[in-house]
Amino acid sequence: MALDLGIAGGVDIVRRHGEPWIKVSPLGKQEEPENLVALKAEIERRWGTST
Repeated sequence: MALDLGIAGGVDIVRRHGEPWIKVSPLGKQEEPENLVALKAEIERRWGTST
């Protein structure tokens, strides 16, 4: 029903090589979650980076 109404969030059913195919549009860039910065800092503090 959502596909028929065009409210499926970028998901569509198309044909590829004559077969039904699920097509999902890519999402735009999202902001980093707040806690990710702290998590990265803690990992760096504990294990550092290897180059």
